[in-house]
Amino acid sequence: MTTRCELAEIPCGRDTAQLRSLMNETRAQNARAYAFRHELHLAERLGFGIHGIVYVAEGNPQSGKSAIKAHRAVEPYVRERRVYERLAEAGITRILGFHVPQLLGADDDLLVLEITIVTPPFVLDFAGAFLDAPPDVGGDRRLIGQVVEIARHLLAA
Repeated sequence: MTTRCELAEIPCGRDTAQLRSLMNETRAQNARAYAFRHELHLAERLGFGIHGIVYVAEGNPQSGKSAIKAHRAVEPYVRERRVYERLAEAGITRILGFHVPQLLGADDDLLVLEITIVTPPFVLDFAGAFLDAPPDVGGDRRLIGQVVEIARHLLAA
């Protein structure tokens, strides 16, 4: 029987844990490199997920503290950066009462975003968001309709 790992052509078992650890270390190194380039000090880790790892950075001249998000892959990084840029162009700081972090900086080589730290309630993760074109959902029209309705609701707010 073929395992999910074999179908996806990724290492299984102990190798998966080693690969995950290596990827986390790469993201951490990118966050440190961004902090160094911008004369920031990385403090505690705020969180992590499928798209990246987030740290508190201290020393930002605009905000004092900021959040540094180092992404795992280019596509989610670019999607998230574009969402933050679009929100900034529109002057949006809240969506339906939820605080939206503001983009302070980005590094396309390191796949790092620097955003403001916001207080709850907040919307944080836009790496899975799609602008201007719906995601490829393999023809699932119902899902596309739901995405369109959510977008209309957000734009009307």
